[in-house]
Amino acid sequence: MKRKLLMILLVGGLAACANVNDEMEEPPTPDERPPEELPEDEETDKEEVPEEKSVQAVLEETKDEVKTDFEVILPTAITVADEKYLTSTVDTDALYYEVAYFETGLVTEINDAVLMQKEPLMLVKGTKYDSIEEANEQVGYQPIQSGMPEVDLGDDITGYQDAGAGSSFITWHEGRWSFMTRARNDETGVEAGKELAREIVDKLSKQVLPPPNENGAGLFNASDGNAVETNRLAWQDGHIVYEVYMADAVRLIDVVTNDLE
Repeated sequence: MKRKLLMILLVGGLAACANVNDEMEEPPTPDERPPEELPEDEETDKEEVPEEKSVQAVLEETKDEVKTDFEVILPTAITVADEKYLTSTVDTDALYYEVAYFETGLVTEINDAVLMQKEPLMLVKGTKYDSIEEANEQVGYQPIQSGMPEVDLGDDITGYQDAGAGSSFITWHEGRWSFMTRARNDETGVEAGKELAREIVDKLSKQVLPPPNENGAGLFNASDGNAVETNRLAWQDGHIVYEVYMADAVRLIDVVTNDLE
C-alpha cells in the first residue's frame, strides 16, 4: 500500500514539473533582444567639425603662426565670396616665411593637409638675405630700356614695347618701381597687354605702393590664367624682400596699396 502511494506521488510530481516547463517562455534570440541604451553622459565617436571663424580672426591667427627675426608684413583684410571661408597655410623659420590664403567651401583649420591640393587665393612671402645686393637681385627690377617702340600709358607715363619667345612685353617705371605686363605675342595679346598696363597706371595714380629701399618690381600677366603666381609685386627693404602674388592683377594692387601691415 505504501509502495503504491509512493508511485502515485512520484508520477504526480513529474507531471507538475512537465506542466511548469511547458508554460515557461523560450529565451529571446540575439536578434530579438532590445538594443542596449548608452548612458546619457557617454561620449560618442563623432567627427569634430571645426569652429567657424571670422576673416579677421583667421588673419590674426595666421600672423601669430609666423616666427621670424624680421618684420612680418601680411594682409589685414581679405574679401571672400559669400558662403565661403578663409583659411591659410604657414611655412616659416627665422629668415623666411610663406603664407598662402585659401577660400574654401567648408570651414577648414589653418595648415590642414587638404589645403596642399588647392590653389591659393593669395601668396605672401618675406625673405631675409645675407646682403643688400643679393636682395636687390631677387626683386626682379627691370632697368630702363631705350630704343624700343614707345607706348603712351596715360598720366604722362611712357611704356616700352618688346617681344620674344612667343610673348609681348610692356615695361615702364614709376619712382623706384619697375612694371612689366606680359601677354601673347599676337594682335589680341599685344592689345590686352597695353590695356592692362594703362589700367595699372591709372590705378597707381590714385593708390600708393610701399616705398622700396632699394627697388620694387611688378609683373602682370594679361593672358588668361588663374594661377596665384600669375601676378607679382615685390619690393626691397634692405636685406629683406617682400612678395605678394594673386591671380587678379587689379585686386593684387588693391591689397598691397591698402591692406598690408
